[in-house]
Amino acid sequence: MDTTGLLARFAVETTFEGLPDSTVHAAKRSLVDSVGVMVAGSRHRAVETLISVMPTGGRHRLVARTDTMGIIDATTLNGVMAHVLDFDDTILPTRCHISAPMVSALLAASEEEAPSGRDVLAAFVVGFELVTRTADSVYDGNTGWHGTGVMGPLGVAAAVGRLFGLDVDGTVQALAIAANSAAGLRASFGSMTKSLNLGKAGGNGMLSALLARRGFTGGVGILDEDSRFLRLFSDSPDTSILVNQLSERWAVERNGFKPHPCGFVAHAAIDAALEVRRIGGVPPEEVRDVRLIVPPETMRLTANRHPKTGLEAKFSVFHAVAAAYADGYVSPETFTDAAAVDPRYTSLAARIVTEVDRALAQDQAHISIVSSDGREVDATIEHALGTESNPMSDDQLTEKFQRLVEPVLPHTSSQILDVLWSFDDRDMSDLLPLLEPRE
Repeated sequence: MDTTGLLARFAVETTFEGLPDSTVHAAKRSLVDSVGVMVAGSRHRAVETLISVMPTGGRHRLVARTDTMGIIDATTLNGVMAHVLDFDDTILPTRCHISAPMVSALLAASEEEAPSGRDVLAAFVVGFELVTRTADSVYDGNTGWHGTGVMGPLGVAAAVGRLFGLDVDGTVQALAIAANSAAGLRASFGSMTKSLNLGKAGGNGMLSALLARRGFTGGVGILDEDSRFLRLFSDSPDTSILVNQLSERWAVERNGFKPHPCGFVAHAAIDAALEVRRIGGVPPEEVRDVRLIVPPETMRLTANRHPKTGLEAKFSVFHAVAAAYADGYVSPETFTDAAAVDPRYTSLAARIVTEVDRALAQDQAHISIVSSDGREVDATIEHALGTESNPMSDDQLTEKFQRLVEPVLPHTSSQILDVLWSFDDRDMSDLLPLLEPRE
């Protein structure tokens, strides 16, 4: 069977019972994190703007809101909510944010099909696997496209297709339809459109599955070598990644989670700033110079020295490090429009000098500060918190969830958490009503 057919069969025939316990637990961790950031992002100005121009009144719910929409638009909006804070999961090396479009689509599909928690978890794992493998296969050739926007629709189409009962041939068509909607640019980073890329990935994947279910065609073999789809994004895609150890190793087990709500490649630098602050005891006003050594990806994606908005500040390692050192923590409030131009941060950011070390991995950084009296303090981060090599614990994910959800859904936040951590023994009907706001 060709590569596309093999992946389609994998998507259709993988069973929940065949998943290792560690894979199921990893999927539940992803759901906990994704739902938490989705609820927290539900009040963002980008979401309000989108709702003002999109048709409302359908029967599909928006998380933590009273608005309703059609199934595709609801998927899109919930996906935007999940990513607009840039606080959702990230997998290396591609830095794809897979759960945001995936979970939003599965929530919407579940209002049609009423699946069990096990059905949803298996669909999530399968879709996650396809996004990861397709993105990994072209990673070295990524010169400016947004990986989740490009590969996200394929995984979403396969995952939702499972819930809709697509067979192998139908899934092949859904993948081809989804590939035609591959889109998203790195140039949008620091703007509302970055989160829209992920929302559209979910919505386009949903549309693809719905169309395939009705017999709409997209072609065959879209992931085969002769289709040249992958060559749009890399001159030499590694197609072996698509099928090597399929059903033997599971990408969701190496998913990463963010302790800081900003571009991932600034996280090691933030951790370094927090560490040097802890061990050095130099007050921010007494810092004379800061030398920051980072991997190339950090300066490629977060080199904005003078951000003017909160969204731009999420892609400024200068702002992130200055704020982390000044406050001793980073939170969503670190990346508001007011914080982006706060003199407490801009004055310290002006003292930061960066250096790129190509030997550093994406989750590494080194910082050195010099105090006004000439004392020097250093800190090195070998693996940023939240990465595969330094994962956040279940307790840390729970604490993050509670911190994000309590202000928005105080009446049901603990119940939501209980359902998600035991999702393999629950139904989606246990979760959806809890995500509705109460007076």
